Amino acid sequence: MGNLKGVLKTGVIVALASQIYINLFTSDFNISFGLILFPVFLFLFRKLNPYQTGMISALFVYILRIFAFSVRYGEYSTALLAYLPELFSYVSYGIFYHFLNRKNIQTDLTKFFMNLIICDFFSNLIELYVRMQWKLFDSELSIVGMIFMIAIARTTIICIIIVALQYHKILILQQDHENRYRKLLWITSQLKTEMYWMEKNMDHIENVMSNAYSLFENISNDECRDEWADMSVNIARDVHEIKKEYGLIFRGIEEVIDNKLHDSGMNFKDVVKILKDSMLIQASSEGDNISLEFNISENFYTDKHYQLMSIFRNLIMNSMEAIGPRDNGKIVFRHTTDSENHIFSICDNGCGIKTEDSENIFSAGFSTKINYETGQINRGLGLSLVKDIVEKQLGGKIEVNSKHSQGTEFNITILKQILNV
Repeated sequence: MGNLKGVLKTGVIVALASQIYINLFTSDFNISFGLILFPVFLFLFRKLNPYQTGMISALFVYILRIFAFSVRYGEYSTALLAYLPELFSYVSYGIFYHFLNRKNIQTDLTKFFMNLIICDFFSNLIELYVRMQWKLFDSELSIVGMIFMIAIARTTIICIIIVALQYHKILILQQDHENRYRKLLWITSQLKTEMYWMEKNMDHIENVMSNAYSLFENISNDECRDEWADMSVNIARDVHEIKKEYGLIFRGIEEVIDNKLHDSGMNFKDVVKILKDSMLIQASSEGDNISLEFNISENFYTDKHYQLMSIFRNLIMNSMEAIGPRDNGKIVFRHTTDSENHIFSICDNGCGIKTEDSENIFSAGFSTKINYETGQINRGLGLSLVKDIVEKQLGGKIEVNSKHSQGTEFNITILKQILNV
């Protein structure tokens, strides 16, 4: 449905652009701006079907030309036949474009340029051939050379427009990346300050633990009874100080997030691209030979990109840890939609989850992952965090299907009205 809307919008714009033209050879043969915008749209929006776009554009151009003619001259019967051959131009352009560029030749601008010349030349040749009652090669062979020169000139304009748009897009992306980098740098510096206070409080916590244990020993051994009250008061006072310090830290972090993370939003495809690039770097840095596959059904604009990134990153990291250093590890990220929801799934062919562990995987601190070389155990906060973001912040639902030694699949459902801006 989204692709059909794009085709219709393109058809309308091309039809409007076709009203800018010059006449050549015959009074009804037009060199229009519409055939410049037509391939530009096909290049920029790769999901547009060239067949459909060509036919819809041709139909809209035909209708608009007849309407303009009737408004100008007060009748339309003459225009019905006069503008009919122009239908062949757009339809044939779409057909040629599809066959010449179906292997995504747009990445090679030189080949793309040559292909557009062919599309433009033959589509105009077909229109003129029909318009001149199939006598083009009998009496007007010199016209062919002129059509070829027009094809080169118009294709040059098309490529200049495309290159200019790409350059403009790169500039915008660079500015956006610079702004995000400056913002990230500011946030990091602020968080470093809060981390200093957290490290400072670690000493207080150690003192509290030590004093509490000393009090426990004294009570257990019934020793120093006259010091119990003072020790209890000291412990309570230290806990209060720690609580106050962490309250300030939490407020500082909250201010950083509230002030600096209120971006207008991002396209979902950009979120996925950043996610994919970062996860490939992560896998490469750890020496894991894991293939990552991303399938997206449609793009959408969202202001919940930070939450989505946290969800997907934690789940993919979890999958990478479950796979470990294997040669055939695979993680598949899939996005689909229904009438009301976005549906995300992340599945892997890792070690899976044991039946006795499945009820606890979303509990904070629970982890089955341990590095036997270092003795370090995973913090076990990733899945707990994911569940909290999905259900409490985004009002969604998360489910897990897993078979031990075969793999795991997480499925997340979130309403479109929550994610879409």
